[in-house]
Amino acid sequence: MATYATGATTIGFSYGPMDWLHEYAWFISMSCMVLTLIVMSVFRTLEFVLKLRDDKRKAEAAERAEKEFRRRKTDRE
Repeated sequence: MATYATGATTIGFSYGPMDWLHEYAWFISMSCMVLTLIVMSVFRTLEFVLKLRDDKRKAEAAERAEKEFRRRKTDRE
C-alpha cells in the first residue's frame, strides 16, 4: 500500500482504487499490449483476406474480359 494515502484518509478521501492500480500497473500494461497485438493481428488478417478476395475478383473480371474480346474477335473474322 502507498504511504501517501494514510494522511488523506483522515479527511474522508480514500485512495483504494489508486492503490489497486499501482499494485497491478505492470499486469494492466502488459494486458493492454497483448490485447493491442491481438487486435492488430486480427485486422491485418482481415485486410489480407479482403485483398486476396479483391485480387481474385479482378483476375476473374480480366479473364472474362479477355474471353469476351477473343469471342468478338473471332466473330468479326
